[in-house]
Amino acid sequence: MASVREVSFSYEGQTQFASLSGDWNPLHTDATVARRLVFGGLAVHGVHLLLHALRQVLATDSDGVELQSLRAQFLSPVAPGDRVRFEQSAHGGGLRVVASVAGTRAAQFDFDFDAAVDRRSPIVDNGVPERETPSVENVETLEAQAGRVPLHWDSDLAAQLDCAPPNTAWMPLFAALLATTRIVGMKVPGLHSVFSELSLDLASGFGRRDDVGFNVEAVDRRFNLVRIGLDVAGASGLIKAFVRPAPIEQASVASLQDLVPPDQFGDETALIVGGSRGLGEVAAKLLAAGGAKVTLTYRSGQDDASRVVTDIRSQGGRAVCRQLDVSDLCDDDLAWLQSLRSQRVLYMATPRIFGEKGSRFAPDHFAVFERVYLHGFLQLFYAAQAAGTLRQVLYPSSVAVDNYERQLFEYGIAKAAGEQACHFLASMHKDVEFLVPRLPRLATDQTASLTGTPGEDPVRFLLNLLR
Repeated sequence: MASVREVSFSYEGQTQFASLSGDWNPLHTDATVARRLVFGGLAVHGVHLLLHALRQVLATDSDGVELQSLRAQFLSPVAPGDRVRFEQSAHGGGLRVVASVAGTRAAQFDFDFDAAVDRRSPIVDNGVPERETPSVENVETLEAQAGRVPLHWDSDLAAQLDCAPPNTAWMPLFAALLATTRIVGMKVPGLHSVFSELSLDLASGFGRRDDVGFNVEAVDRRFNLVRIGLDVAGASGLIKAFVRPAPIEQASVASLQDLVPPDQFGDETALIVGGSRGLGEVAAKLLAAGGAKVTLTYRSGQDDASRVVTDIRSQGGRAVCRQLDVSDLCDDDLAWLQSLRSQRVLYMATPRIFGEKGSRFAPDHFAVFERVYLHGFLQLFYAAQAAGTLRQVLYPSSVAVDNYERQLFEYGIAKAAGEQACHFLASMHKDVEFLVPRLPRLATDQTASLTGTPGEDPVRFLLNLLR
């Protein structure tokens, strides 16, 4: 009989688990930074899922058994707020727990047990690890890296997070598992890491130790994959982790000035929605380098937007930025948009692109994209058009409209609706030019992959569109 349990991981729990484990990687704890990383947003620590699974397994019989081996595979990111289903069943001679979100496997855990032969003493409740800064490693610097990390445990915090062992005899193992996420997220690969797999062989025993040793055994540069050997109190283990791509640094204004004559865009006024990063950032810099006065908006990346403005101004350009959530425009926002008297509007809004993991259409997910790509766009267009100065709208679309991938179902429909809205508007507003290109894979944070396959340089592609 399968055992099923459902758990939702909160945003607050991310910080609490980071404190418990010592893994403060921004992929798990900083929503603003995580939006520029490979998953487009925060991801729940994989080891947090593992401890929930192991706790579920041990809930029925933890006194008469000893763990012989475990294998954890982290297959798909879990976002805070996702409802995670943990389903336990017999597998071979052991137990398997599958963690899934709306039918898609996020992780799989296999456990093998034997009769207990020696109940080790628990580690002392020594509190959470001291907070550190993640190391910055890449595939060139990882080879031969080695070290040890001390075990830490805080029973109260673990109980609060519902990932404490059923009794104190299991504390050393749970603490050792916590140490593995600290190794990956803070040591190797460190800042630019994704935990992929963990295996432990405890058949030779699991003694009393206060730390876990690690050493990089191999680096596969083809896939940015790192194999990390573990010494867990006499037991052997292996971690597989990816070196994820760092946020993409777009070209500076100074580097663009040879491509754009200073009067290319004259005294135009341009509004770039979503200009704090990626394609919006590049477009803002190109327009400013060509003499345009640019206003760029951001939803949550204030620091990124300020950085873009500073770069433009450092080269004599004109730029300002303002926070704007196009999915929730108020009357003051619409009045401000009209007051800009923009001649160009570049609609580069980029919410996190996530997909429903089940097989059916998800209206709630579609509503998130529709508010940005259709409703918000139309509100913004009418406000800008009311000023009487608007001459061009650039609304980049996506090949996802025609790719028919399940993960992009709701997103693709919303983008298709936005395309159609542009075509209708173009027929009704002959004085405004609408550009609705289906973009190829350009080098931005949202197109980054774990294998590091580069996209096309966005500079010349966007410059041709703007001209």
